[in-house]
Amino acid sequence: MELLRTSSVSTILVPTSISKTQLTKPNLLNFQLNPIPSSSFSRIHGKTSSKSKLFTTISPSSVSTESIGPPEPEVEVETKGEKFDWYSQWYPLMPVCDLDKRVPHAKKVLGLDVVVWWDRNESEWKVFDDACPHRLAPLSEGRIDQWGRLQCVYHGWCFNGSGDCKLIPQAPPDGPPVHTFKKACVAAYPSTLHHDIVWFWPNTDPQYKDIILKKQPPFIPELEDPSYTRTMGNRDIAYGYDVLVENLMDPAHVPYAHYGIMRTQTPKVKVDREGGRPVVLSVKKLDINGFDGDQEWGISKFIAPCIFYAYTKPTENQGNGDASPAGTGKPSVQRKMALIFICIPVSPGNSRLIWVFPRNFGVWIDKVVPRWIFHVGQNLILDSDLYLLHVEERKIMDVGPANWQKACFVPTKSDALVVGFRRWLNKYAGGEVDWKGKYSGALPPTPPREQLMDRYWSHVVNCRSCIAAHKGLNALEVVLQVASLALVGIVAATKQNVLSLAARNTMIAMAVVCFAGSKLLAHFIHKNFHYHDYNHAFLKQAAMEGLRTPSVLSSIHIPTSISKPPFTSHKFLNFQFNPLPSSTFSRKTKSKSKLFTAMPSSPSFVSTPEPELEADSQADKFDWYAHWYPVMPVCDLDKRAPHAKKVMGLDIVVWWDKNESSWRVFNDACPHRLAPLSEGRIDRWGRLQCVYHGWCFNGSGNCNFIPQAPPDGPPVCTSKRARVAVYPSTVHHDIVWFWPNTDPQYKDIILKKQPPFIPELDDPSYIKITISRDLPYGYEVMIENLMDPAHVPYAHYGIMRTREPKVKGDREGGSPVELSIKKLDRDGFVGDQGQFGINKFIAPCISYAHSSPVVDLGDSAIADAEKERKIMENESSNWQKACFVPTKSDAFVVGFRKWLNKYAGGQVDWRGNHSGALPPTPPREQLLDKYWSHVVNCSSCKSAYKGLSALEVILQFASLAFVGIAGATKHKANTMVAMAVTQNPGCLVVSEADRFRNI
Repeated sequence: MELLRTSSVSTILVPTSISKTQLTKPNLLNFQLNPIPSSSFSRIHGKTSSKSKLFTTISPSSVSTESIGPPEPEVEVETKGEKFDWYSQWYPLMPVCDLDKRVPHAKKVLGLDVVVWWDRNESEWKVFDDACPHRLAPLSEGRIDQWGRLQCVYHGWCFNGSGDCKLIPQAPPDGPPVHTFKKACVAAYPSTLHHDIVWFWPNTDPQYKDIILKKQPPFIPELEDPSYTRTMGNRDIAYGYDVLVENLMDPAHVPYAHYGIMRTQTPKVKVDREGGRPVVLSVKKLDINGFDGDQEWGISKFIAPCIFYAYTKPTENQGNGDASPAGTGKPSVQRKMALIFICIPVSPGNSRLIWVFPRNFGVWIDKVVPRWIFHVGQNLILDSDLYLLHVEERKIMDVGPANWQKACFVPTKSDALVVGFRRWLNKYAGGEVDWKGKYSGALPPTPPREQLMDRYWSHVVNCRSCIAAHKGLNALEVVLQVASLALVGIVAATKQNVLSLAARNTMIAMAVVCFAGSKLLAHFIHKNFHYHDYNHAFLKQAAMEGLRTPSVLSSIHIPTSISKPPFTSHKFLNFQFNPLPSSTFSRKTKSKSKLFTAMPSSPSFVSTPEPELEADSQADKFDWYAHWYPVMPVCDLDKRAPHAKKVMGLDIVVWWDKNESSWRVFNDACPHRLAPLSEGRIDRWGRLQCVYHGWCFNGSGNCNFIPQAPPDGPPVCTSKRARVAVYPSTVHHDIVWFWPNTDPQYKDIILKKQPPFIPELDDPSYIKITISRDLPYGYEVMIENLMDPAHVPYAHYGIMRTREPKVKGDREGGSPVELSIKKLDRDGFVGDQGQFGINKFIAPCISYAHSSPVVDLGDSAIADAEKERKIMENESSNWQKACFVPTKSDAFVVGFRKWLNKYAGGQVDWRGNHSGALPPTPPREQLLDKYWSHVVNCSSCKSAYKGLSALEVILQFASLAFVGIAGATKHKANTMVAMAVTQNPGCLVVSEADRFRNI
């Protein structure tokens, strides 16, 4: 553990001042490098020298801020209409160090499913199509047999290194040799081993069998130089190839997105906490094969389609590598290093990154320190901006990749390489990866944050060093737990005169230390090999050094009797109300509309409940975007951080403007590169800061600060394109509401139209317990469910009390429910439940009844989600044809559907933001998850979750301590053991904190 404590992430970072004698290690993604003399670059990389004229990203003489456009090259190489062929290139698959020769490995590149395996007969890595020609079973699930052939696990067919089938067990030996047929061969891709990485050519046509003789993978001198260290890593990334490449080309985001993890050069004048500053970049010789980049501290290069790397300034070695001893007179070796990133397109929304940072100094460190120590810090760097890039990609897809330059405001020189890559992509490569029609173009749905940032399946299982460390540390955790119990057992079992009191106390202390060590180790394993969240809003300056230390990488992350609940005053969804005096309702909601029932009293025929009288709507249509929408209760919003929310398909960010003392609602996209502002923070001046590049916005949406803009340059922050869209917002009934239109004409809409008024929520004599939860089914199904009292005895059986009928016809006690509706119009309707009270639907969001509410919203999530899918299969407009609703208990539901179809277009108006298809049904555990759908959004439940988790650990320690004390002292042993035993049930009870996640 001491080794883990001392091996900080900073030890694997790129040194900011290479001339210093102290040793530092390469820092993933850190481009704050020192300059390289042009002579040095031309000497090492003479093949890439260019006579193209240098061009910068923006003219320094520009004055008009509105005329500022994206950085454009002054000179480009004429290509005569050449187009980049995605399938005429070599693609890397995996570093050899992470491939096991004993098993086949499944990989996906360019949407192609391939299997990589070691052919020991030819001593080569082979790449096949991952489909057996028999029944298309994946060959990657098979094995290497005793003759070194690749065997399909489904029927045992065996293939040699050329793809020829050598055995079909089901074919009779005296029959025709069916294994020699061409259809029995598996498609083989040309492959080669280059720079200790397996590469393949994505075409199985026989004409490309010897393509290696005509075209080889890109050559990188440092990866073939034995004086350089070459510690590799790989990870599957949950965003696409283009976003990955532009992120790696962007040094300006490092001080912000990786704050506290990566060292950056401190500017002379620090204008914000992170120390962002102008970055001068430019591009040389952009053509079909990529481009060269120039910056004040060195040279970078993009070799299409996969490789991006940068070179640091060579400096004299002063004792950390192979330098000669001082005073010998021998010339010292120049210290050189490079950052090499290999970006692999996998599928839409997915990519793979292979990284290596060769250097010719400090080589001995990589030989002593295992690779997984480096990967702990490097994975944290990747995690710190993974979520915001995943979201950013979806925003780019919404506007269309071809419209990137119109949607993104890139006025500074720091974006030159990113603009250069987008220019190459659009001009030569068709604007996106060529998937050959395998995909529709839609991105996969966003998984839960824990799954999105998971390290185990995206890296650990694919890294031989990390998987070995994971197994070893898990074994060590078990050993510590066993040792803890064994020591306590030995003390308890040994007679008092056999061991001295000091020995007993020592053993008990060791037991406690082992137990504590196992807990700390479990925490370390989870945070570094499974999931480590990164909350930019709460990252403080004091936490910087802690984040650099892997051992302290921490996450920002009670049963009752349900048959007889202790109280019933807060039962959400319980519509078995006590009667209300008619005067109570008539005082607030006087109406001259005639009361109509859900269905005729005569049982002679059965039909869908229809209103007898409706208010004349004069063909009014409900405008979904001309209403106030609630966002979140104020009690669950933290003023210290921005909050991401989605309403009406709009991604918004809610944040507290301390300068104006009001909650603000912005479009959740920074105008720079569309990064989510909700992943940012509130700076010390009370501005909303984007975490990607540090742009800052005030409460009016104006950009107040662009760190990358030179202070003596044009005031680009005043450009209209630098503004973020602002939605009108207000606090009403202790809830933040917003108006879903950013047009300036609605700035003062609160003066013309206010959110719905509910008297009880402003009456101090009422108690108000507010709850919020994200539900995995749609708006229409949720409204129906809340209006439907008849489902309560069944869907919520054993949880919610219902009125017992005089004659109980079944276990649950369901009974007829008399409902009817008054005055259905564009604004909603009023419902009558007879002696049980009044129900109101105020379109589009509010359904409330004059009686009692609160329990759990998720107990019927499975039923409601499945019901929603069946409704979608029959189309929502055919709801009344598909559903049989013959009783009065469905009157409110029928009324809502009638309102929805007559006034609101039959469904929510998403304005084309969604295709209409429902997302795929997730696993039941994820569907019923409470942690991400409620706990993280509820300040009370989140505090309780943390407190109960801490209490669980305390009780475990107390249990062990009591047993240990009893065994050591033999004094009142029975009492001590009894106390320890009582702690164990306590642990079990507290461990029911899992109820905060799912049931």
